[in-house]
Order: sequence, then structure tokens, then C-alpha cells
Amino acid sequence: MSFGDIFDDLKPSGMVPFNATKGRLGLAADFQYVETEAESRSLSPLFGRETLRSTSLVASPIASYLVVDDGRLSLRLGGGARLWSVETDLRLSDGLLAGRLITSDETWGDPIIGASGGLDLSPQVFARGWAYVGGFGIASDITADVFVGLGYRFTDTTSASLGYRWVKVDCEEDDFLYDVRQAGIATGVTFAF
Repeated sequence: MSFGDIFDDLKPSGMVPFNATKGRLGLAADFQYVETEAESRSLSPLFGRETLRSTSLVASPIASYLVVDDGRLSLRLGGGARLWSVETDLRLSDGLLAGRLITSDETWGDPIIGASGGLDLSPQVFARGWAYVGGFGIASDITADVFVGLGYRFTDTTSASLGYRWVKVDCEEDDFLYDVRQAGIATGVTFAF
């Protein structure tokens, strides 16, 4: 799939992270919604058109503990859960055969562990990232999430960041298979209070 095809197939999608800290303790939550849709006519003339629509909703509450904080470098170790809800619809329109709709949906949760941190490169510029892994065969065989990025502080309470995020999950249970990688540029604005 080309980069242009991704934008053609990507529907309203986004992510919203939340972080709260008190002393060395931290609580983070990450919410993601991704919707894609693709059409083809590869089964013609049996069916007129095939439309595949996939939506995923992911929520990840994570508790963490600050293990390093020297003024420039911070590192947190944490763990929590990643909750998945996915739905896939395959719509086959009328052709020589009657059209039909095939739907599959599944919801599950995985334990996750990992680390997050940041490094001040100057008073305004910073690097940040995280890496989490989970699943461990409990629901998914594996789930992983990696982010690396650079940010700029406009004020003590407002910053912007640009980075790259890679998320993978491989869940197979009975007749359900969800083996997906999502990756791309992530941008955002942070408001601290």
C-alpha cells in the first residue's frame, strides 16, 4: 500500500494521551481510534464491489514510577492494560450473486509493561519516547507500542511535538485473527496545568 493509498483509505482517526503525576507516581492513559475503508472490484462479476471497513478503539491505562530524574533526563517504568475493541465489515454488493454483509467484532484486554522518558536538549527543545510490550499469550500473543519524538516548549504550560509511532498487535482466538501494524507520524500540542 502506498503512502497516498493510506490517506485515501484512512477515515476520521486520532489519539489522545493523558498524563498525571504526583511526586514519583504517575498515571497515564492513551486513547486511539482508527477507521479505514477500502473498495475493490476484484470479485467481479460474482459481486459488483467489495467494501472493507475496519475500526479499532484502544484504551491503555498505565501506572508508572519515576526511577530517574536529574533535571534533564527522566525515566519512568510502568505497567497497566491495553484494551482493544475492533470491528470489521465486509460488504459485497450485488453481482451475479446476491450481495451480503459479513461482520466480525471482538473485544479483549492485554497486560502491558514498559518505560517512558524524556530528555531536555535545551530549555525549549526536548526529546521524548516510550516503549511498551504486552500480551504474553494471555489474550494477544504480542502487543507493542513505540514512540520517539522531538518537542518544543513555547511556554511552561504549552508545547508541540512531532514524532513517529509504531503499534503492533497479534491476537488469534478460535476463528478470530487480528494481526495489525499501525505506524506513522504523530503530531500534537500539550497543555500542562
